[in-house]
Amino acid sequence: MQNLPVGVIATLIGLATGLIMGLAARFGGFATLSALRSAWDLGDQRRVRLWGIVIGVAIVMTYALDSFGVIRIAATPYHAGTINPIAAILGGLAFGYGMALAGNCGFEALVRAGAGDVKAIVIAAIIGITAMMATTGPLAALRDITLPIGPASLPTGIAQFMSEEVGLSPFFFAVIIAAFFVAAGLSYMPLRRSPARLLWGVAVGLAVALSFAGMTWVHENTAGRVAVEGPSFAEPLGRALLALMLPAEEGLSFSAGLVGGVVLGAFLGALFRGFYRARADEAPVALSRTALGAALMGFGGAVAVGDIIGEGLSAMATLAWTGPVTLAAILVGCWFGRSYLVAPEPDGP
Repeated sequence: MQNLPVGVIATLIGLATGLIMGLAARFGGFATLSALRSAWDLGDQRRVRLWGIVIGVAIVMTYALDSFGVIRIAATPYHAGTINPIAAILGGLAFGYGMALAGNCGFEALVRAGAGDVKAIVIAAIIGITAMMATTGPLAALRDITLPIGPASLPTGIAQFMSEEVGLSPFFFAVIIAAFFVAAGLSYMPLRRSPARLLWGVAVGLAVALSFAGMTWVHENTAGRVAVEGPSFAEPLGRALLALMLPAEEGLSFSAGLVGGVVLGAFLGALFRGFYRARADEAPVALSRTALGAALMGFGGAVAVGDIIGEGLSAMATLAWTGPVTLAAILVGCWFGRSYLVAPEPDGP
C-alpha cells in the first residue's frame, strides 16, 4: 500500500467510506432531511433514532482508535482551530434553512443522483461551488475577516475538557456520551425491531471512525500536508467537481472518493432494489427556490466548517464543541424553513 500514490490511497479510503454510506441509505434507511420528515410528518422516528446508533458507534470507535494512536483527533479540522460559536450558529442556521428550501442536503442529493434523479445533481453541484466560493474563492476573505478561525488554544473537545477538569482519560467520557446516544436509539421499540437498520447504522459509525484512521495514516505519511478528514458534503462536493477538471494525479483525494462512493453505493442499492431510473424530480418545486436552498447550504456549510453530516456526524464522532452547536442550529434552521414552506399564502386584494 505504501507504494501507491498518496492521492490514490486517500481516494480509496473515501470511496470505501462513501460506498458504505450510500448502501446504508438504500438498505438501512440512513438519511438526513427525509429522516426528519418521517419523524415530523409521519411520527416514524426510526431513521432519526438510527442517528443515535451511528453517532454512538462512531464516538466509541474514534476514541478507542485514538487511545491506541491509530487516529489523531487533534489533527481533525474540528479540533485544529479555535471555537467560533457564532460561525457554527450562523452557518448551521443557513444550512438548515437551505436544506428545507432545496428538499435535500448534499448527502441525500448524491443518494438521489445515484438512483437517477437528475435535479439532485444540480443541487449537489451548486452546494459544492458555493462552498468553494466561501472557502477558497472570492468570498473567502470576507468570511475570514468576519468569522476568523485561528489555531486552537483551549480544549476543543467535550471529552478533552472533561478530562482536564476531572483527570480521567477522554475515552472514559466518550464511552459515557456514546452510551447515551445508543440508548436514545435503542429506546425506540420500532427501531429495535429493525435489525437490518441497526446493522447498517453500526456500519456507518464504523466507516466514519475508519475513515479518520485511514486519513490519519495519510496525514502522518505526508508530514501533515493532508488533513485528517471524515465524511462531509459541503466543500468536499466542490473538491470532487474540481477533480473532474484536473489531471488524475492532482484531483485524487478523500473528497473525490467519498462523493463517488456515495453515488456508487446508492446506484447499486437502487439497481438491486429495482427502482433505478433516470428522471427529474416530479415534485413541482421552483428551480429558483431549489438553487437558493443549495447556495445557502454551500455557504452555511463553509461558514460552519461542515454540513449536517460533517458537523452532525464527523464532528460529533470527535466530540468537538462545534458538533452539537452546529447540529442544533441546522435543525432550528430547517424547522424555520419548513414553517415558511407550509405557511398559507396570504389572501390577495
